[in-house]
Formats: sequence, structure tokens, C-alpha cells
Amino acid sequence: APPDDLPHKPADSANINEAILAFQNGAGAGGDRLYLYYAGHGLSAPGASTGFAQEPVLIPADVAALPRDQGRCIGFSAIIPALNSVAPPEQFFFFDACRDFQLEDFRPGLGQSIGPWAPPRDPAAQSRQFVLYATAPGERAQEQSALKQGVFGEALLAGLRGAPEAAAWNSAGDVYDIP
Repeated sequence: APPDDLPHKPADSANINEAILAFQNGAGAGGDRLYLYYAGHGLSAPGASTGFAQEPVLIPADVAALPRDQGRCIGFSAIIPALNSVAPPEQFFFFDACRDFQLEDFRPGLGQSIGPWAPPRDPAAQSRQFVLYATAPGERAQEQSALKQGVFGEALLAGLRGAPEAAAWNSAGDVYDIP
């Protein structure tokens, strides 16, 4: 189990942006790896289900109503490129959230601020970045409804602890089987 005394703050837009800024200002100096794990609500911009590479979007805890709070949503373009030239040299991003899009009336506002997504491939970047998603573009993340949490986090922790097979997709049951 993770220690309970790790420093943490609510996952609202101000704190997420503050953490990104802290790393841009050297908070990761001397570290070997950065692990950014986001579990919560997420989406992809319109078109994700048709195969276009739409930008993953975090919906922070302080987003109460869309489209009113759309300015608080954080696209990957505000995270990944901002950290690709800062320490630590290895960065892992785990996105445990849906990547679908269900809010039809939100399309125009979101389309203007967040668009096609291609992770930066800068050969001069100081950091190597890796992104692992809980689901494919246009899909909903799988959830354990009894626990009200996603299955990705549990499978990820099992894998990081060295489990030989952290999770296997069971298409017949449309669920992950976690050993």
C-alpha cells in the first residue's frame, strides 16, 4: 500500500497547472523518473471515435458544468510538451480516464481550444516520455462499479509490482481479468 503521508493536493485545475509549472521551474532536478498518474474524468475532442488523433483532455475536480467550465479542462498539449525539456529525464504519464465524447453541445467550444494531438517528437528534448492510456480514443475506461473506480489503476500497480500478467482483456465478458 502507498504511504499515507505523501504530500498531495486536490486535483483541481489550479493545482495541476501549479505542478506542471513547478517542474518547468526545476522541481524534478536530480530525479530519475517522473510518474504522472491521472485518474478521473477525461475525454477526447470530437472525432476521436472515427480514428483521428484527437487530444486527450483532463477534466479536473473543479469542473462542475460543461461548457461553462471548459477553460479549466487541461489538454495534453499543456502537459506533455511543457515537460519534454525538463528533468527528470524519464517521464511516464498514466491516463486512467475515458477518452470518449458524449457532450454534443460542448463541441464548438472545445473544438476551438483543443484539437488534433500528436505527442512531440523532439530529438533535442532532454526527457524521454511515455504515455499509457486506460482506453483507446473514443472509448470509455472500464470501471469496477462496486468500488466506483477504474480497473486500470489496479492493473497498473500489479504490473509495476512485477506481476507476470497484470491484466488480460476478456472480450467475451467485456472486462479486464485481473489475476
